[in-house]
Amino acid sequence: MPDPNDLSSSELGDFQAPAGRTWLYKVEPANIGGREALTSYIVRLSRRHMINPRILVQKIFAQADKRIEDVVNNRFYTKDGRTINALGLYARMFAGVVGTLTGRDDIEQLTMLPWQDVLPENGEALIARAPKWCPFCFAEQALSIGYTYLPLAWFLELYRRCPRHGVRLAEACPRCGRSQPFIPAFPDIGHCGHCGASLCLSEEQMPQARPSEVVLEETIEEMLRNAATRPSLSDFKSNLVRLIQDRAAGNKSLFCKELGWDSWAANAWLQKGRKPTLRRLLDINLHCQVPVAAMCSENLVQSSLPLSAPEQKACSIRRGRATRPKLSPTRVKDLRRILAGFLKISPPLTLNAIARILDIRRSALKYWCSQESEQISQKYLQYKAEMGMNAKRGRAKLVAKLLEESIRRGDGITRRHIDKLLRENGLALARPDVSEIYRRFQYGGGEVGI
Repeated sequence: MPDPNDLSSSELGDFQAPAGRTWLYKVEPANIGGREALTSYIVRLSRRHMINPRILVQKIFAQADKRIEDVVNNRFYTKDGRTINALGLYARMFAGVVGTLTGRDDIEQLTMLPWQDVLPENGEALIARAPKWCPFCFAEQALSIGYTYLPLAWFLELYRRCPRHGVRLAEACPRCGRSQPFIPAFPDIGHCGHCGASLCLSEEQMPQARPSEVVLEETIEEMLRNAATRPSLSDFKSNLVRLIQDRAAGNKSLFCKELGWDSWAANAWLQKGRKPTLRRLLDINLHCQVPVAAMCSENLVQSSLPLSAPEQKACSIRRGRATRPKLSPTRVKDLRRILAGFLKISPPLTLNAIARILDIRRSALKYWCSQESEQISQKYLQYKAEMGMNAKRGRAKLVAKLLEESIRRGDGITRRHIDKLLRENGLALARPDVSEIYRRFQYGGGEVGI
C-alpha cells in the first residue's frame, strides 16, 4: 500500500503524456492580486478544456492517480475539497496530479504545502469552511484579465476583509444566499454554482464602508508573497530563541504572557517538537514587527529583530497592542445580564459570536464576565457533543437501513455496493464509525446493535 504522505508513491502508473507534450494545457496560474489557489486553478483549467470541473477530477485526475477515485463524491466538492488548498494528503495528491498533467513545477505554490514543515497539518482554523470572495475584486479581475479567480489568501480562515476595498469578504450568493462549492459543476467562479447569479459588483455599488483594520490580511498576503523558499521549522525555533533573548532577556514565560499566550507555548515548540499555528505566527509579526517569512527562514538578520534588551524599557513589547477596555460597573452589570440571556438561547452561540454581536472583544468578555463566559463556552461544548452523538446515531440508523434493504432486495452487502449506496447519501465506508457498523452487521449475523 502506498504511503499517503509520499507524493512519489501516488499511483500514477504508466499514465504518461506523449513525448514533448502534456495531457492538459500548461495554464499559467493567476497572480495579479495574490497567488491563485489550487481549487481555483482546477476550475480555470477545466474552462480552458471546456469540460465540467467535476468530470475533469473524476475522469482525468482519477485516471492519473487512482486514490482520487476513492475520495470524490458530492461532499468532497462542497466541503472536503477545501483541503486541496491546505497542506495535507489531498493537497499533496492534487498538486502532484495537476503538476504531472500540466507539466508545471510550481503547483505546490498554489497551496499551503510550502509551509508544511512549519504549520501543523490539522492546525487550528487554517482553511475556511466555505469559499470567500471580494465582489469588487471579482469585477476588477473580469475587466482587467477577462476571468475571475480566487487567491489562496482568501481561503485562509483568518483572512476576512479585502485590504484593497476595506469590505468583508462575501460568503454567500446575493440572490439565493447559499455558500459556494469548492469545485463547482460549471467552470466559472464568478457566478453562483447554484442559481447562476453574478458574484461581481462594480465599485459604483460599493457601500460607504467604515474604516476597518486589515493589518492581519496584509500580513497574510506578505507572508504568502515572500515565502520564496520552503519555510523551515528549525529556522523558526532558532529565530524564536533569539527573539525571546532580545525581547524578554531569555524569559520564555514572560515573552509568551506579553503576547497573550499560555506561558508554556514556547516550550511546546522548542522542547516538545510541536508546530505553531498560523495565528501564533501572525501574533509574532503584529506584536514584534518580525515578518513571518523571515521568522521561518535563515534570512532573519539582526537588523530585522526588535530592540535589544538594554533598549527594552524605552519600547515595551506591549507597543501596538490594543489595551483592554475599561468598563464601568454599570456596563459590566448590563453585560452580565445580557450574557445570562444568551445562556437561555437554543441552539447556543459561541462566545466569539456573542462578542461580535455586542461589538466587544472576546478577551474583554472573559475578563469582565468570567463566570458567564465560562458557562457560555461549556454550554456550547455540551451542545456540540450532543449534536455529534445525534449525528452518529443518525448515520448508524441510515447504514443499518441500507444494509437491511440491500439484503431484502438480494443485492448483497459487498463493500463496493454498500459504499456506492452510502455515497449517494453523503457518507462513505471510509468513516470509522460507518465502517464499524458495516463490520458488525457483516460478522454479527445481520445484527447492528445500534
